Amino acid sequence: MDIQKEAAHFDEVWRKVRPTKVTDELQIPGAQSLRGKRVLICSCGSGRDPVRAANSGAEVFAVDLSPAGVKKAQEMAAFNQVSVDARVMDLHHIEFPDKYFDVLYGSAILHHLNCDTAGAEFRRVLKDGGIVFFEDENTDRNPILAFFYRAMSGTDANGNFKKYGFVKRIGTTNERMFSRQD
Repeated sequence: MDIQKEAAHFDEVWRKVRPTKVTDELQIPGAQSLRGKRVLICSCGSGRDPVRAANSGAEVFAVDLSPAGVKKAQEMAAFNQVSVDARVMDLHHIEFPDKYFDVLYGSAILHHLNCDTAGAEFRRVLKDGGIVFFEDENTDRNPILAFFYRAMSGTDANGNFKKYGFVKRIGTTNERMFSRQD
């Protein structure tokens, strides 16, 4: 995986985000409340999810490969007057102590990762009895989505995605379908 290329792509995406008021809370299945829990937001991107977790009363840590994503999380937290500890970090090498978090949360991130390596890190930093919740993944279980994803995943000689019909896929070539094996 080309970490720099991935970070550069998302730097471009997250620079366009503007702080907005976030009033809702982060809901995690299996967790009655996040109040007082130490939560890691895996890939903080726009900054909405860390603020939602803070609105829920959690002690929030947020990481992203993208320095612009981390900056947006910090800006979004300041705009919403909540505390978020946001850091540039690779989820394959999480720089927190063992059994540090009560909850790990991510949205549309697993299909960017080597799940064996990142999964070992998730297990390491999660407290016994902790909760891990990832949502909105590109999955190979939907045959229509899988067809179009594969059709649009071809790259040209420069490593850019080719067009499928009139549609150009946006993303990085590190992305893939999240499979049953993952």
